[in-house]
Amino acid sequence: MLEVGAGSSPAEWRVITSNTFSVQNGLLGVWATSDLPNGEYMVRLRVTAMDGQELSASQLVQVRR
Repeated sequence: MLEVGAGSSPAEWRVITSNTFSVQNGLLGVWATSDLPNGEYMVRLRVTAMDGQELSASQLVQVRR
């Protein structure tokens, strides 16, 4: 699941995309930023490994126009 939240420590997350299939070396999703104000956003990827373990990785990004 690919999610985004406002700021460096989001109180709420919005789902960008959610898949039930494996993605290897491919596109995970497309985040449309045209309706967002400039600022910091945290993008988070959450996955479930083959053994059932849930893992996540986050990256702070800047939206500027």
